[in-house]
Order: sequence, then C-alpha cells, then structure tokens
Amino acid sequence: MRAPLADEKRIVEKYAVIQQTRYPGRFRLVWEADEALLSRPVPRMALQPLVENAILHGIVPADMDTGTITLRAYRDGPDLCLEVEDDGLGMTPPAAGWLPRGGAGHERTRGIGLSNIQERLRSHFGAGARLEVESEPGRGTLVRIRLPWAEPGS
Repeated sequence: MRAPLADEKRIVEKYAVIQQTRYPGRFRLVWEADEALLSRPVPRMALQPLVENAILHGIVPADMDTGTITLRAYRDGPDLCLEVEDDGLGMTPPAAGWLPRGGAGHERTRGIGLSNIQERLRSHFGAGARLEVESEPGRGTLVRIRLPWAEPGS
C-alpha cells in the first residue's frame, strides 16, 4: 500500500511528538525536502520505523545533549531517495553487517522494521527499489530508501 510522502511526513511528525514526551530535549527532527515531492507515492509506514530506530538505537543511548535526525527526500537520476540520518552512536561494520545493503542476494537482516520495509519495497516497486545503510561509530547512521521514479509498468 502506498501513500503520498506528505502523509508519511505527518505520521513521522506525530511520532516524534510522542517520543519528545518520552525523551524531552534529546533530539530534534529536521526535514529537507522539496515541497513538490510531497505528492509522490511512497510505501506506507516506511519512514516511521527508521525514525524509531534512529531515536531508540542511535540518539537515546548516545552520550550527547541533543541529537539530530534529518529526513531528506530528493530525486537522484532515475530514483526518488528518502533518507533518515542520525548523528548518534553509529555502528561498527560487523554490527552493521546484518542490515540490508540493498540489491539482490543481501537478505541478512535481524530487525523486523527493516526487513518489513525491504519486503514492502520489493512488493510495491520491484527490483528497482533498494534499502541502503551507511554507518560509522560515533558519527551516526544513514538509511536510504531508493524508489524508481517512474511507476512500475509505466
């Protein structure tokens, strides 16, 4: 099931308000997206689990005053890219190794949220959709969803 990016943005913002109540002042949410992209269809509930991971695994356990979670949406050639980036703990390559790296044959995943997103990407957008993870200890984690700009079958 798909929804406009604007709907997903509202869900993430409401979720962030709830988490700000639990963790006052621990993080701030920043959006970097061209307003024209807000009408693009994206997988429903694709961003909220990524923001949840950023808060609970990147920002909250980090020894920092206030972390930043940046959400981006942009066009990169044939792809619509959605990113969730935090400046929290990050992960070492072995710890990050179980995360999906995008592309065929990379099925190693333990997180339910990430595996669900990866499966929904394939289901709704085919092989052209990918989930990519970049992380470095002490510098944070970036999760990127790549969706084909053109609708499948168009």
